[in-house]
Amino acid sequence: MVLCDGPAPPYAVLAHWLEDADCFVCADAAGRPYDRLPRPPDLVIGDFDSLHRDPSASIIEAPDAHVPTGDDQNVGEHPALVDGLPALHVPEQESTDSEKALLWALKNFYAEGVLLGATGARIDHSFFNVSLLERFATRMALCIADEYSVNIRLAPHSYTHWELPTGTGFSVVPLSSPVQEVSLDGAAYPLHDAPLAPGGPNAVSNRVVDPPLRVRVGDGSLLLSVSLLRDRDRRWD
Repeated sequence: MVLCDGPAPPYAVLAHWLEDADCFVCADAAGRPYDRLPRPPDLVIGDFDSLHRDPSASIIEAPDAHVPTGDDQNVGEHPALVDGLPALHVPEQESTDSEKALLWALKNFYAEGVLLGATGARIDHSFFNVSLLERFATRMALCIADEYSVNIRLAPHSYTHWELPTGTGFSVVPLSSPVQEVSLDGAAYPLHDAPLAPGGPNAVSNRVVDPPLRVRVGDGSLLLSVSLLRDRDRRWD
């Protein structure tokens, strides 16, 4: 699980996703102070721009620190300690801290990942983080989650179904344009071999009426966003 440096989700959301996580990575200053998290991160990684702006952060370059770096430590990666926790300082500016975390995960043979703190606040950061679902699609199964929704990529020429409760809200949005032959069954507003493209007919704010929800995709890829709120008053405990 990667905690990105956006607005932090509630403690209960973090605890839910960390319960089965094999590894917990914080991107740059995400998650501080770490003693308020359900568990401390296994690694802090990033260019440390945000950490360097925080006078309360303790950053120590530690070449001998035990930091998992995969098969080989790349040039430009510097083992460190952040507030006493294992860290990897990657100062290059050609990738975001979220990307750095995912690339580290790939190098350490993780096949699945969940991004929290990836949405909200700055829309450019949110949009870019959503694009990572497409960018890493051939290398890692990714999910972006927050207090309100779970978001995954549906691959071209795929058929999937979910036993979602009746009334569950969901949306499908093109990740690549256009997306052809989209079918939705078990939904209040079904589709049958329909094209979806930005600026075209939308498939937002649908809901499940006849579980399971069945989705078939032709050419192109879709973002499936499933709401975690059955009504406006529900909140994580």
